[in-house]
Amino acid sequence: MKRTNILATLGIAWLLSAGTSFHQTNAAILFQDDSFADVESGGLVLDFLDQATGNITIQFGSTLGEFIQWNATDLRFEISDDIDLNSNQIVEARVENVTAMPGGALGLGVGGTGRIVQLTAVDSIAPGCTGPNCQPGTYAWSGTTWIGLTGTTNVSNATKVVTVGPVGRDYTTIADAATYLNTVSAGIMLVDPGTFSITTAIDLENIEIVGKGNNLTTIDISAAGSLQIINSAFKDLTIDVDSGIAATSGLDVQQNGSYDSAINFQRVDFVVGSGKVAIDSTAGTPPVTDIDFINSTQSGGAGNLLLSVSSSGLDNTSTILVDDQLGVNPLRIADWDVTIIGGGNVLTSGTISTVPDRTIYVSPGMNIQGAIDSLGSSGGTIKLLIGTHSITAPLIITSNDITLVGEGSGTILSTTSGSWTGGTGENNATIQVGVSNGTAPVSNITIQNFQMEVGANTHGISINGGSENKVMDMVVTSTGAKTSTHTAIVFTDGSATIGERFTATRNIINNSAPANRWVDGIHFDGNADFAGQLFGYGNGIQDSIISENIVSEAAETSYAFSQVSASSVFSNRARNLAFSPTAFGMFFNDCADVIIINNTVEGANATATGISLFDNVDNTSVIGNAVRGGPSSFSIGIANNAATNAGNIIADNQFSSVTTTIVDAGTNAKLETNHHRATANPTVNDDINDGYDVGTFWINTATNLTFINVDSTAGAASWVAVDYRFAVSTPPATCNASFAGQTFMDTDSGIVYVCDTSNGRNKWLSTQDNVIFGEQSGNCGAGDSPGNEDGCAVDWGSSLGPDNATNVGFYIPHDITVTGFGFSADNDSCFFGSFDVEVWSTGSSSDDNNYSFDTNIATGLTGQAHNANNLNIDIDGGQYILWGIDNNCTQTIDDWNVVLYYRTHHT
Repeated sequence: MKRTNILATLGIAWLLSAGTSFHQTNAAILFQDDSFADVESGGLVLDFLDQATGNITIQFGSTLGEFIQWNATDLRFEISDDIDLNSNQIVEARVENVTAMPGGALGLGVGGTGRIVQLTAVDSIAPGCTGPNCQPGTYAWSGTTWIGLTGTTNVSNATKVVTVGPVGRDYTTIADAATYLNTVSAGIMLVDPGTFSITTAIDLENIEIVGKGNNLTTIDISAAGSLQIINSAFKDLTIDVDSGIAATSGLDVQQNGSYDSAINFQRVDFVVGSGKVAIDSTAGTPPVTDIDFINSTQSGGAGNLLLSVSSSGLDNTSTILVDDQLGVNPLRIADWDVTIIGGGNVLTSGTISTVPDRTIYVSPGMNIQGAIDSLGSSGGTIKLLIGTHSITAPLIITSNDITLVGEGSGTILSTTSGSWTGGTGENNATIQVGVSNGTAPVSNITIQNFQMEVGANTHGISINGGSENKVMDMVVTSTGAKTSTHTAIVFTDGSATIGERFTATRNIINNSAPANRWVDGIHFDGNADFAGQLFGYGNGIQDSIISENIVSEAAETSYAFSQVSASSVFSNRARNLAFSPTAFGMFFNDCADVIIINNTVEGANATATGISLFDNVDNTSVIGNAVRGGPSSFSIGIANNAATNAGNIIADNQFSSVTTTIVDAGTNAKLETNHHRATANPTVNDDINDGYDVGTFWINTATNLTFINVDSTAGAASWVAVDYRFAVSTPPATCNASFAGQTFMDTDSGIVYVCDTSNGRNKWLSTQDNVIFGEQSGNCGAGDSPGNEDGCAVDWGSSLGPDNATNVGFYIPHDITVTGFGFSADNDSCFFGSFDVEVWSTGSSSDDNNYSFDTNIATGLTGQAHNANNLNIDIDGGQYILWGIDNNCTQTIDDWNVVLYYRTHHT
């Protein structure tokens, strides 16, 4: 074909193209069955196509529809299908040159897989270029990220650890150090002590800042300052976000399309100004961020660390972890869910998940119930920090192995600040352990060491069954009026199981005002024999300890126990009780094998019983307790109330201002014999009002004498000295009416003495009477005596007495008391004057010759027969004596005798 023919054909095609549906272009060539064999050597030149104002397309076939097109806009050729070079080379070709990766941060997607570009500038936004950045070079798109072919990422041999400080450091500001580290893709910044101000936005991507301690290094973010963070870390410093910053947050989390961000804080203290938060994001797409607070705290400012989930610029699937929090100040995390490892104190209304040691520190305002629930079945510790924790609903513990502990009286759990004032149901409680109907008991629960302020008409603490549950070191204060037997602390059995190994110790039960008294103090209820007053289920409580509690001003009963066995109630105190009649200090019903020891019930304001064993109480010991009345007397001190009570022991208790100390209607009870010790003897006023019942022993520790009460009538008590014998070397006491008849054996002499108060003697005398006698057949002339006339002294036994001289006597080894005498004479009468019966002595155990007058036995005698049995005449022992007559008559007396009766006298 000639050239002219080709041009004609092209011209026809041009015309045809205007009216067809072929690929729409401003100029087109359609090749059909034409032959180009005759094309001239100059080639095929489409001259008039220059007139086209838009794209120029050469299309191959109408059905095939493939084309080569000149793109008039981009000034390049485009081909609609693949090119196969059949192993031939592309010579002098250049790939696409770009200053930023096509697609930007979103990339090209799967459809762009295989695209190759030559990057001529640094790209830090596109996928694959955010960490590290993409440096100039050749890159291919993999479908998800850019992969370098000949280019390099920002990997440098330059140092990636820099120092920041005022003198002798790499940089003086954090901003300058960050600018450098950005050029080497990442790094660590070591910052000196001091305060470093941030007033502009600083890029800290892949940068870790390490201070010298959170009390030494401070990053102060103010004005237009912010830290732009992604995969950033902070250690050993304080971050202070001023309330006046322009942004909402001091730390702005950036977004990366290819991976989540991780922010790490170790030993960091936050100070966040009012109305601001520490961490948020201004990225268009909320970044998914993992934030770890390790050994960190928030010591100042009124702001939070994070905005609420609904307001935050972070993706709401972001995670918060608190690991072993530093200090007791809470991390304020709004309503985000938090995972706590090794103990932490967070202020959040979100869910808290714990990892052992499973301790959650709770500050006032935090969701305590949420913290309890977060422990779950694995248990753990909720520590209520100092301050007032106000609640508006009961705290309910339904899992085992949970401890709710405070920091002493400074930790207050209060129902008074909220709208909730409790219910009137008998089982409603401020703290409820197990479900209230006892169907799901829990065990190993400890409630310890804080103060409760309990509003109107609710119990304080209710333990609904289980085992090993403890309430210790609590102060449970009623701050609202109580009715319907509302009680400070209640332990019950389970609805289908026994309650066991409960402990209530060192608790104080009181009230804020008289109108707010608890109805009852502490209950251990294993049944509900008294509907509406006891709360158990009939399965009982056993092996429990109730000790060292104080219940003050209970309106009715301070302590109540029903169907409790094998338990101990000791060293408790009920103080100032019974503001309604028929109250009890301690009430026991359906109990067995309970030790009730060393408790004190004091202060009654109406008719009351100190300790009542009410009904079916067996084998229980009530020992060493004190019941003291005032201002009203207790009507009964201890009541063993019913014949159904069997085998109880009531012993060694003390009573004061008690009308009837002990009432015993029980079976086979062993009642006490009180033993009172004093340094004086009892009197008629030591009576029942002082607790001295019949059978009480009184021991005078000064004299070692014992008395027993045989009549305890008020003001007319009768005490009888107990006869007893013992061996000592000296008398146990001065002999007087109180000791009449008491005996002892002198261990030195072996003589038994008795206190003889007859005839005014009041002496310890031998129990046996001794007799010495003698007669005289000689003459005792007028005016003679034993001192000068042997006829005036008696002879005894075969003339063994004095004969012609007074040189033989009778030796007495011990002091004696002459108790009687007899005199008889043979028809001699003293018509004028009188005579005396006398004892003469030597005063020596070795002299039996020299006698002198010692004492008169009887004087002024005149007849021939005289005697007496009521004498009380002492003669010293250890000497020789004679006895006879001193004749003051006018005639001689002969043929007479004298008999002396004496008993040994212990001085």
